[in-house]
Amino acid sequence: MAGDSQNQSAIMTTTAKAPHISSRSAIFEKGASQKRLHIGGRGTTVSATNTTTYKKQIGQLKEQRTISVHNVDVSLYHYASQNKTAKVVDGATPGRELYEGAPWQTRTGSSFTSMTFSNRDRMSFYVGGGRTIGHLITPDQVNSLTVRQWFDSLAAASMLSEKHKKEKVIPINLCIHEQPDSAIEDDDDDVEYYGTFAASNHRSSLKSSPAKSAMKRKRGPDASNAISVKRPVYESAFKLPHEKDESSAVSYLTYSITITSCMADNKGTISNATSVSQETINIAKNWKADLQKYLAHQKDNSNSDFDVHGSGTFIGRGSSKVAFLVSFKNHQYAILQIGPLGQLSSPNAVWGTEEDNMRDLLNELRLLTLGQYFVASFYRRADCYKSKLPKIRFNSMDAFIGTITASDASGVSHDLTPDTPPLLWKTFLAVPYIDQAQGYESHRKFSGAFEVGNNTTSLLGNVVDAFAHHVLVDSMRTCVLVDLQGFVHGARNEVVLIDPQAHTHNWPGSCAYWDHGVQEIEQFEKAHTCNSICRKLDLKPVHRMSVQALCD
Repeated sequence: MAGDSQNQSAIMTTTAKAPHISSRSAIFEKGASQKRLHIGGRGTTVSATNTTTYKKQIGQLKEQRTISVHNVDVSLYHYASQNKTAKVVDGATPGRELYEGAPWQTRTGSSFTSMTFSNRDRMSFYVGGGRTIGHLITPDQVNSLTVRQWFDSLAAASMLSEKHKKEKVIPINLCIHEQPDSAIEDDDDDVEYYGTFAASNHRSSLKSSPAKSAMKRKRGPDASNAISVKRPVYESAFKLPHEKDESSAVSYLTYSITITSCMADNKGTISNATSVSQETINIAKNWKADLQKYLAHQKDNSNSDFDVHGSGTFIGRGSSKVAFLVSFKNHQYAILQIGPLGQLSSPNAVWGTEEDNMRDLLNELRLLTLGQYFVASFYRRADCYKSKLPKIRFNSMDAFIGTITASDASGVSHDLTPDTPPLLWKTFLAVPYIDQAQGYESHRKFSGAFEVGNNTTSLLGNVVDAFAHHVLVDSMRTCVLVDLQGFVHGARNEVVLIDPQAHTHNWPGSCAYWDHGVQEIEQFEKAHTCNSICRKLDLKPVHRMSVQALCD
């Protein structure tokens, strides 16, 4: 009975609250409707936003699942101090510490940057297989490339083996050279070691951590295949003082000068820039005495454009210029000035004017700058066709026109006898001095002012001939660079070109004495024979048609 009373009371209470509940429900429904109206639709609710994010992430994961995986095998070669072959790294810890210097991009999926494989004092990177050095990795080869793009470019350049291409593997040799004070000692000269991380059976994907430590191996039958790197050895240039050195020491006179330099924009337009501030330059005081020694030993002065066999501070002479030694900002330069017409030893030599000297030297500096512009475009062409070529460059870096100030004008004389002022004119062309003691071979001529190059006996000669062809094509047949000559550095596999000439067509302001215009351009077209480099760079045989008709 009591229970029935309680139940009845609960029902009554519930019944009494029913209107209140109904009223509250209506209020909430109205409020919810207003809230939905102000939110702006279902798509912006928190739940919908999370759903969109999750769907996007799922889509990215599905896309990544379809991308093929490219692996990077990194082999560590550790070279102890003063050794040319790889030595053991004792224990895993020092090995991993050395490996930590490897670019992190080789172990992640991120794009490379130009700094990834930048040259370091003790570390170098190569694309190679097995125990061969392979191909040196330079920053411009990996700049802003993804791993897949880099793999494709290496495969196209035949820098990967068939096995590596099939298994999608980029083999990188990381070579580390210890300094003499290294904590890793090496006292076992009759043993060669091969330190290898991520060998073929320890291949790691781009997201894996460094593999195990280096392994030691005794010299075996195949030890002849060991990597051997020529490390630079310091050699002192100091020489003990000697009495005769006092007489051979160079004496200089200091001049105040203003500087005019040249620059080329990305379209090949050359601009001049003259400094406002003054610089000082030290000019060899006795070069005219060295010139007289040179002339005394010359029975027949060559009419070549540049005679490098000078004497002392007299560097050489050509058909129009003389060159002598100066010091500028603690670097050796060669100064070029227009000499007299005819032989230097002639008492009746005819001199030009200060304006002639300034005009001709400025034209030469502008042409050096233009030549270097075309060199840059030549190597961009080579990159397009995946062709690695020996290096050529013009001696234009840091070259300038110098003009002495009015206060030093008395230091000018056309008198070529000793003990006279060293400068011939107030204006000169200064170019970095090419010292044959630094490994440059003797002067070499690749073409003449009116003779087209045909250097079939060397790769470097073929490259220079192909470069001349490139200039013709790149300038839309309005320019050819001729009289290409310079100094070859065999160890660097490069040539530094000097003193070029050019023939142009319809170029405004062209007034150089060497420019013989459209006739010589057409002569080049007729005489040039394409070589293997021309074909490799898609430099097609030039058409036998008039340049005049082509440009009009």
